Amino acid sequence: MATAENYCEPEGPIIELLKTLASRDLKEMAIISDSKLIEILKKDFYMDTTVLHKFEMDVYVNVLKEHIKKWPGWDNCDRNINRIKTIKDKAAVAMILKKEYVKLKEYLQHLLNVTQELAADKVSELKEKENLKKEQIVMEVFASRQQMNNLFYRYPVRNNIFNINVKRRKLNMQNTTLKSILNWYGVEITIKVPMNDKWLVFERRNSHKLRHALMNKKLSFNMHKNIKLDQNALVKLPEHSIKILKSQMLKIFDKAIYENPDYKYILPIIEYDLVKLPKTLNIPFSLRRYTSKYSFIRYLYSDVPLEDNLMKYDIQLEEIISPMCEFNIDFSDLNDSFTLDNPIKVICTECDVTFTNDFMSELLNHFKNKHYEDPDWICMNCKKVCPVKSLTNSGWNHACELV
Repeated sequence: MATAENYCEPEGPIIELLKTLASRDLKEMAIISDSKLIEILKKDFYMDTTVLHKFEMDVYVNVLKEHIKKWPGWDNCDRNINRIKTIKDKAAVAMILKKEYVKLKEYLQHLLNVTQELAADKVSELKEKENLKKEQIVMEVFASRQQMNNLFYRYPVRNNIFNINVKRRKLNMQNTTLKSILNWYGVEITIKVPMNDKWLVFERRNSHKLRHALMNKKLSFNMHKNIKLDQNALVKLPEHSIKILKSQMLKIFDKAIYENPDYKYILPIIEYDLVKLPKTLNIPFSLRRYTSKYSFIRYLYSDVPLEDNLMKYDIQLEEIISPMCEFNIDFSDLNDSFTLDNPIKVICTECDVTFTNDFMSELLNHFKNKHYEDPDWICMNCKKVCPVKSLTNSGWNHACELV
């Protein structure tokens, strides 16, 4: 008979697992968590998990998760565990568990050793790539959209690529319509019209997706895939909502135009968006959609004289825009005093300026005095040059010449 004197009980998650199975059944294995498997790696196989690569850690955890249930000795272990339940001698029980523990641990250790050898090359490859990334110089630049248009010299000037003395042309307001301004980058609109005992609130914002990459075009080449944007609306529907017909909403806005002169400039533009909405709306209603079939691209720089020793440089900031618009429609309390005084609100988020009520002249003056000419965009599909005013005046709905 085994005694406590000649027995040293193992410690760790594996022996605790076997003890649990001895008191319950093998079905307990189905609920071994990743954290428990990591604990097995640390305490039973003495792995320093803090220095393991993430890929390595994931592989080890998946190996344990997959193979711990496939141990060929489970049938014999199950028979021994059933014997344990009839034995009252704790030392004998502990000895049986120790034997099963040793067998299971040896089985898993072999698998981990094989896994380590197979994963070694991949881990080395990943670490090498990550080290290369760490060695690369990363530059973070904070600038407004308007500053970025001329922020970088095309060729270094006295070993400097930053243009800190940007000379920009004011925005030419000729042919710049209100519709164009309302479709400008970072412009948000909130309109509130009375409907029964509430305000019907319409919010619209230009939330274009932008990507930037600073490059030396002497070294870089175009690897962009021209992906067609999904113009189908992405609609977010709440659990509890009120149904309203789009035609009913359009009538409410039409009525507001005649009753309040403040609405007459802006509502016809908003109705252009409303026409594209579903026939029946669930309020509150949120929608987001791309307004163009394809993205646009342009290259931004500040031109300077080219010196002979700088022929290897052509520094340009690549900017890609995927035009997107967001709409929110909801109800608010009719007694809201702020709404009574400000049924219309236009925000220029770039300048953090808000315009309310008789906003028309102030908004136009703001863009005339605070905004600057913007470089043209190029359709990434048909390669047509598209002036910003043309795009914004069409709601970024570019009629691409190529299908």
